Amino acid sequence: MAREEKTLTELEFQPTLDVDRGNDLIWTVDVSDKSMSAYGTSKKVKVEAFIGDKGDAATVDVGTTTTGLAGTNANVVNSGTTSDAILDFTIPRGDKGDKGDTGLTGPAGADGVDGEDAYVYIAYASDSSGTGFTTTFNANLDYIAIKSTTTPIATPQASDFTGLWKNYKGIQGIQGEQGVAGEDGSSAYVYIAYASDANGTGFTTTFDASLDYIAIKATTSPIASPQVSDFTGLWKNYKGEKGDKGDTGAAGADGEDGLDINWKGTYSGATAYVVNDAVFYDGSSYICVLDSSGNLPTNPTYWDLMAQGSGDVSGPNSSTDGTLARFDGITGKLIKGSLVTVSDDGSINIPSGEQYLVGGSPVQGYSDKEAQDAVGDILEDTATIGLTYDDTEPSITADIKDSSIGNSKLATMASKTYKGRTAADTGAVEDVPIATLKTDLGLTKSDIGLSNVDDLQQMPKSYLDTDATLAA
Repeated sequence: MAREEKTLTELEFQPTLDVDRGNDLIWTVDVSDKSMSAYGTSKKVKVEAFIGDKGDAATVDVGTTTTGLAGTNANVVNSGTTSDAILDFTIPRGDKGDKGDTGLTGPAGADGVDGEDAYVYIAYASDSSGTGFTTTFNANLDYIAIKSTTTPIATPQASDFTGLWKNYKGIQGIQGEQGVAGEDGSSAYVYIAYASDANGTGFTTTFDASLDYIAIKATTSPIASPQVSDFTGLWKNYKGEKGDKGDTGAAGADGEDGLDINWKGTYSGATAYVVNDAVFYDGSSYICVLDSSGNLPTNPTYWDLMAQGSGDVSGPNSSTDGTLARFDGITGKLIKGSLVTVSDDGSINIPSGEQYLVGGSPVQGYSDKEAQDAVGDILEDTATIGLTYDDTEPSITADIKDSSIGNSKLATMASKTYKGRTAADTGAVEDVPIATLKTDLGLTKSDIGLSNVDDLQQMPKSYLDTDATLAA
C-alpha cells in the first residue's frame, strides 16, 4: 500500500504551554533528505524552530509638528517602526505679518510684493494610486496625502495628490516563522479635524481653507461621530500666528507684504464673513477682524473701520406715520418731521393754518359750496333743453322745454320704430313701427277722448251749432 508523502510544513503539531522552546526537541521527518529512506530522514529539531516569539501590539502616535518655510509642501514622516509608528508632521509657514511703518527719514520705500496665501489639503486613499479617494478621514483607507499650495483648489481630485501618497499604517513586514498565537494587537485610528481657533470653533472633519486650526488625534478605539471635545488640547494653527508689528523701518526700506482685502460689497446680515473681508455699511467701509455672521460692522469685536463716510443722514427716533420729511437746511444730514402727511392712497393733507405754495405764493383753495356754485354757473340752457343744478344733492336735471318740439318733427314719427316689445320665441327686444303702437298698447276710443264718435266717424251733436240748423 502506497504511503502519502507530507512536507515538513504539512505536519500537524500542537505544542503545550510549558514547552521550553530553546531546549526541548521534537522528532521530525525531513523529506528533502533521502539518505536513510526514500521517504526522508528522521531528525531531532528544537521546538523554537516551530514556535515563534510572541508579537507586540501595534501602536500609532503623533510625534512632532514643525513649521516649514512658506510655499513648501506639507510632509508626514514615520520616525518610529512599522509596529510602533510615530507620525511627525511638517506644516508650511503662514502669511507674513502686517506691513511695517514708513521710516522717519527719507522717501517712502516701494511697496513690498504681496504675500502668497497658504492652503493645505489632506486626502485619503487605499493605495498609492489614489484609489477610493476622499478628503474625509476613513479608518479603512491606509494611505494619506498632504498637499500645500498657494492657490485654492475648489474641488480636490485624486490627480491633485499624485506622488504625495504615504502609507501611514506602515508596510506589512516579511512573514516570520509560525509561532504560538499571540494576543490581539490594538487597532490604530487617526482622526483629523479643523476649526477657526484653539477652542474648536467651527469644528469639522472636512477640510475648509477658511479654517486656520488643525487637530490630529490617534487612538486605539474608533470614534463613531467625532466631536470637538475629542480634540481638546490638540489644536495647532497650521497657517501660523499673525506676527507682531515690526519696529520702525529704516529710511527708504522696502515694506513687508500687505494683507489681501476681499471686497464683499454692501453688508448683509445673512453672509458669513472671514478675516480681511471688507464691506460698505451706513456710508462707511469696514474690514473683518474675526470670523462671524450677523454682527454689524459697527461692532469693534468683529470689525475695524476703514474709511469714515460723509454722506450719512440721520433722523428722529420716532415720527408720525406718513409725515413728510424735512432737511434741517444747515448740514443737510438731519431729517425733521412736518405737519403735512401723505396717506397710503396718496392723498396729501395740509392741516388748518398751513398753506400750499406755488412759486412761493399761497394758492387759495375752494370750499365744497364754492366748487358747486362754480359748476352751476358753467351750465347753460339751450333752445330746447333747460338745465337745473341743485347744490344740496348735488345734482343736475335736464328738461325739454314746452313747444320746443315742432310739428315737423312729430310728422316723421310714423316712419320711426321704438323698442317696445319682446319676441315670443327668444325674448329679445324688437324694433316696433310707430304705426303698430295703437295695437300694441290696446287703446280704445274712450282712452283718447273719442267715446262719442261711432265707427262711421260721425260728428257728435255737441259739435254742431246750437240752433241745429247745420249751417255751413
